[in-house]
Order: sequence, then structure tokens, then C-alpha cells
Amino acid sequence: MISYPLYLSAYAYGNIIEFQLEDHLSSRNFAHETDRIYQLGRLTPNHWMQQAVGSNMDIQPMLQAGREALKTVL
Repeated sequence: MISYPLYLSAYAYGNIIEFQLEDHLSSRNFAHETDRIYQLGRLTPNHWMQQAVGSNMDIQPMLQAGREALKTVL
């Protein structure tokens, strides 16, 4: 629970959300963004994503990262 405070990893949608959220947080002040995101409150998942990371829930960032990883390996 400490590693995954939102407990998203156990769900398919959660994997998508977690990937986008990690990507978003990697280039920002973690503490500030975490406070801002947690203050959003109870919203539908897609609305929450729009407010948290500025985009809809989308599988494309995950697929793109996979393509980039394959380029490195192959």
C-alpha cells in the first residue's frame, strides 16, 4: 500500500492511469503535484485524469513507451 497509495495496479484501468500519472509526475515537482491531484476529490476516472494530468485516459502513451523500449532492445 505504501508503494501504491491509489491501489490502481490491480485493475486494467488502473494500469493505464498509473502509467500516465507516473509519466506526468516524472517531469514535475512530486510533492506539489501530489497535493494538487489529491485535492481533486471524487470524480469519474476520466474527469479525474483530465484534471490530474491534463489528458483523457489513453492507452497510446503506454504503447509508445513499449515501442521505444523495443527499439532499445532490438
